[in-house]
Amino acid sequence: MMGGQSDGLVGSVVEAGQHRLNVTKKVAEGGFAIVYKATNEMSGQTVAIKRLLSSDPERKKEVIREAGLLKKMNHKNIVGFVTGNLIIRYFEMR
Repeated sequence: MMGGQSDGLVGSVVEAGQHRLNVTKKVAEGGFAIVYKATNEMSGQTVAIKRLLSSDPERKKEVIREAGLLKKMNHKNIVGFVTGNLIIRYFEMR
């Protein structure tokens, strides 16, 4: 299912750290994660949520490395890292 079709997270509110996120649609699905578009309830900011499909420790390490790189980058065409937890990776969509 792509481009906003029905999915378990779409239409729900997800809490990631101190952020409450309204999930509006699925934007991509790959081999080990699904990316959703959401809105931060407090700021109105549009964000992306990355949800892992696997509990494989190596996949988790890859996502942690990705988040570490995103924290260091600042480019208009690359999402900025905001926060993360064991279930969800939360990125600002620029």
